[in-house]
Amino acid sequence: MRQKILVVDDDGDCHEIVLQLRGLRYGIIQADSCAKGVQKAVSETPDLIIMELGLGGVSGVEATRWLKEDPRTKHIPIIVHTASQEGSYTNKALQAGAAEVLTKPVSTDVLEEAIQRSLKSSSQP
Repeated sequence: MRQKILVVDDDGDCHEIVLQLRGLRYGIIQADSCAKGVQKAVSETPDLIIMELGLGGVSGVEATRWLKEDPRTKHIPIIVHTASQEGSYTNKALQAGAAEVLTKPVSTDVLEEAIQRSLKSSSQP
């Protein structure tokens, strides 16, 4: 059974990461806002979430915090995928519970390594 990845991003660059994930043979769930992403995380129970930080409305940092505080989703690893180079912003995502931060654009190899690290660490007791 293919592992499912929820991609939360409202940017056109999201198309590139979705193509990368499909090429790596992951099942893809998409959400174009943090609110929809949180809803889909609860209803779809993905194996991993890739979250954009700079979304309108609820921020990716806040959505990450909510997901990590919710008993239904706290076990799901979250990789932040952002164009922001601002260290304090990415540090907030890590403090909120993100497993790691990837800066756009990201190569398929780097993406796959980050996914494997996050999935492996989430399956360990």
